[in-house]
Amino acid sequence: MQNRIFIAFVTIGILLASAHADSYVGCFKRNFRNFNTNAHVGTATECAEKCQEIFYKYAVIQSTSCACTNTHPNERLDAEKCSIRCSKNSEQFCGGEDVESYYETNLKVPGPPRHLRMDLDTVKNTSFTIMWDPPEASTLVMEYAINAYPIHTYAIGGMLSHVGWRVERGENQQELVELHPATRYNVTVTSIAAAGVGGMAWILGETRVGVPSLAPPEPKILARDERTITIEINPIENGNGPINFYRVVVVFANYGLIQNFDLALLKDYRGSREDGTQYYVTAELDLKNMSRIFRVGDGENYRGFYNAPLPENSHVHIKIGVVSTLSGVTTYRYSDDSHDQHDNIASDASEDADDDSSTMIAILTTACIILGLLLIGSVVMYFYLRKRLTSTRRRFTDVHELTLQGPIVEIENNGFIGDELDRGNFQEQLKLLMDKVSSSQKIPRNILSMEIDNILGTGRFGDVIQGRVNTIGDFHQCHIHVVSDDMEQHDQSLFIKEFDQILRVTPHRSLLNFLGVCQTSDWLYVIFEGCSMNLKKRLVDSRLPPNFNPQRMTSLSEEFVLRTLCDICDAMEYLSANKIVHRQLCAHNVSLTVDDEAKLSIFGPTLFTEENKIIDLTRFQPPEVLKFQNYSSASDVWSFGCLMWECCTVGGTLFPSVPAVDLLGRLKNGVRPEQTPFLFDDLYQLMLNCWQLDSRERVTFTEIANSLHQMVATSPRHVLDFDRRNRVTLPYYLPLLEIKN
Repeated sequence: MQNRIFIAFVTIGILLASAHADSYVGCFKRNFRNFNTNAHVGTATECAEKCQEIFYKYAVIQSTSCACTNTHPNERLDAEKCSIRCSKNSEQFCGGEDVESYYETNLKVPGPPRHLRMDLDTVKNTSFTIMWDPPEASTLVMEYAINAYPIHTYAIGGMLSHVGWRVERGENQQELVELHPATRYNVTVTSIAAAGVGGMAWILGETRVGVPSLAPPEPKILARDERTITIEINPIENGNGPINFYRVVVVFANYGLIQNFDLALLKDYRGSREDGTQYYVTAELDLKNMSRIFRVGDGENYRGFYNAPLPENSHVHIKIGVVSTLSGVTTYRYSDDSHDQHDNIASDASEDADDDSSTMIAILTTACIILGLLLIGSVVMYFYLRKRLTSTRRRFTDVHELTLQGPIVEIENNGFIGDELDRGNFQEQLKLLMDKVSSSQKIPRNILSMEIDNILGTGRFGDVIQGRVNTIGDFHQCHIHVVSDDMEQHDQSLFIKEFDQILRVTPHRSLLNFLGVCQTSDWLYVIFEGCSMNLKKRLVDSRLPPNFNPQRMTSLSEEFVLRTLCDICDAMEYLSANKIVHRQLCAHNVSLTVDDEAKLSIFGPTLFTEENKIIDLTRFQPPEVLKFQNYSSASDVWSFGCLMWECCTVGGTLFPSVPAVDLLGRLKNGVRPEQTPFLFDDLYQLMLNCWQLDSRERVTFTEIANSLHQMVATSPRHVLDFDRRNRVTLPYYLPLLEIKN
């Protein structure tokens, strides 16, 4: 009798829960093949929202575990078997023993297209075809939006816009036309429904190399003798692919007529002798590693081509060809023929002499201008250093000597706090903040030791110097921010804001610890944990030359790089949750402990380089910051994507071929840091998701952290591999591009 009453009670409860949650489907046997979100929920509504975000029709709950599926079993069980009440909503039921509760997610938009792929048989130099399968909720699809974003190209100027298409529902393939040759694209296919935008799938596709965009000019004849001709080859630009080699072709002119050659019959010297043709390839040259001056007929071999001596007093023409090879496809283009090669060598020599004379005049003029600028710069630097030295002596008239017993030597100046009438508001706000500082974080002056000559950085709030906090029998290295006494009103407001943020932030394992403050009658010091090395130096120092280690490009492991990124991302996720924008995210602002644990700096300026140069963060900033100074958590996401690329390339310099003044325009045209051969698609796609032009479309730090932790948990070498391969090198580290001029 009691069991029947209990069953009736459970059944009534489930019916009531269904009345409150119209999305309830029923109770079914547990299915371990459902997609597990690895999330723990307290209500059915939470699980339904999570499954809806990843485009599933049903949310499946068993106790606090949440899974998702697009179908449910045919056999529905008795409602009373799902008797576990949800922990945060007792009116809802969350499965039972070996059974699960199913709820509809009320999905209104379809998920991403499935099995997106490229038809390799259709790849051409300006097009290729992609194919896909409909998403699970295909009935919701109205159309598909396809976009191709160029991420690496040989186009002259490097400025390509993305291309877009719209495809009606029912179609499952599309030929992407009007693409640029030898260009890698990030192709996205997004499901569109009446209710809005659905899921997106992506794939990397590359067009074939095209015929070189420009014909090489005829070589300049520098000298002739009986058996040889000396020429100068002028390099060209190719917007349709790389230039791998330059070919030198000898063409015999019979009775003054130049014979057009057939590419199919063009061979080396021995082959032309056998076939009886009047032309042959005499050399193939790599001008990147060779001189532009070449002697035709010197009897040597060049990349397998025999440079045979010319017949005496022969009538020949020299043609230049460009060889462009990419992904196993090779194209050629040759210079046009004319009789202009048979010019007067003496006239050339005279013109060369005139050119040499003009060149010498230009060099001397340039040298005089440079020397004059250096002289003016030296005078300006002298007066600047003199003024700075005088100011430093005024501010630091003595060394802060460490002593636990003796008298305290204070530094005298005009006072840390200025005129009360002008700065009364700043004083009041500062006093309120100082009252929030706990007594354990108020550091006495006599236990604080400072190296005033060791200035680590300079910012709008003042200088950062090396120091240490001394306690009985122990000490802690620290970075001391000496707050300036002559800040502008705007900088005072910023200081109050950032200082308040520091006091609100609780300690985090991946943030530099705030040790406290020291306030005297004249000075205010803000003190942080100090580390001896930053991440940038650790990355650059780990690079290994090929002759030192032929197997690895760096002494760091792939796991170290990914775990470091996880730690930094965890810190940024924490800051973002607390509504704190970092603004200065780069490897220079990440410190490493002696145990190689990453610690992110959140206050003050980026520290100097070892050569006391100021770091330029331009290459880490998104377009909205470069143009409008609009900082946000989304701008930090962009910078974190740049930091990921910097770490995965072991300290490589971002956009090495783009001047800083041109960076904004290039970013708007789709230029992004290149994908290196050892950086695999999953990790590079995560970076691309950080570099969306529209800040609202960028991923969040929570999503980045989930992806990075999953990569570490599976296998770091599936996304990043530092093993050395043929002709694969690390991107260059160019320190001059990373500092302010």
